[in-house]
Amino acid sequence: MYAVFVEVNATEAHSEAAREFLPRVAVAGAREGGATGGYWLEAKGGRGISIVVFETEDEARNAPPCWG
Repeated sequence: MYAVFVEVNATEAHSEAAREFLPRVAVAGAREGGATGGYWLEAKGGRGISIVVFETEDEARNAPPCWG
C-alpha cells in the first residue's frame, strides 16, 4: 500500500468551498487514478492536508494532481 501526502496553503475561509469541491472533483479524480482511499483534512493554521491511498507504487506516482 502506498500513499500520496499533499500539503496546501489554505485558510479556514476556504472550508466551505472545499466541502463542495472535494467530493465533486478531488474524490472523483482520485478514484479515476486508482485510489483505494482518501482523506482530506480541513485547513487549520494556514495549511490543508490530503492523504490518498493506492495499492501500487506506480498508481501513486502517476496519480493526477487534481485532488491535492
